Amino acid sequence: MLHDLGAEVIKIELPEIGDMGRHVGVIEELGTSVFWEACNRGKRSVTLDLRTDAGREAFLKLVQISDVVLSNFQPGTLDGWNLGYEDLAEVN
Repeated sequence: MLHDLGAEVIKIELPEIGDMGRHVGVIEELGTSVFWEACNRGKRSVTLDLRTDAGREAFLKLVQISDVVLSNFQPGTLDGWNLGYEDLAEVN
């Protein structure tokens, strides 16, 4: 929806796992999941492992140029990776 309103949306997916929706209802002829395509249309996807120094560094570079950061991790997960609100506020 945010893309429909003019936002540039960058979705970060963990390596190996990715978005589980990619595997729901895959149509072999298309080689993709219609569910995933519908839910993620207009989004850019990037794979980052936020548990690593390189992943955190790349993420913080994105945060520097972002207006909004949304997360669907369980509460406290990003804090545990030193990527909580206070950490992000320091760079943006």
